[in-house]
Amino acid sequence: MQYLKFLLMITIITFITAKNICSSGYEFGYIKTLNNKDIYSCVQCPEDFYSNKNTKYCISCPPGHISNKGSSICHLCTIEMYKNKLCKRHDKSLCPPNYYITTNGCIKCKYNEYTTGFNQELNCQKYF
Repeated sequence: MQYLKFLLMITIITFITAKNICSSGYEFGYIKTLNNKDIYSCVQCPEDFYSNKNTKYCISCPPGHISNKGSSICHLCTIEMYKNKLCKRHDKSLCPPNYYITTNGCIKCKYNEYTTGFNQELNCQKYF
């Protein structure tokens, strides 16, 4: 029983210290070896996630943003990127009607402006 407590303590200490050494675009996690054993290592962030010196884990890009695997930042999707199918229209990336998308997420349109339906518009249209 004491051996298990010792092993758990070593694992926790390793996890706490090692997660601070991963480069941007990576997080501390585990991978399976060929003989089905877990080893702890820096693991690349998946597509549409990022990490940098201010984060310890991979974080999902905000709505209307994308990233490649192993990225330290997310990029705002432009209309051209949607036309060229570089950005996908995931439900989580859509703003509700009368909101537009920014680097900080969805922002409500001004009093005399609008957007229609769930969207990824970069600005609102004026009524008149």
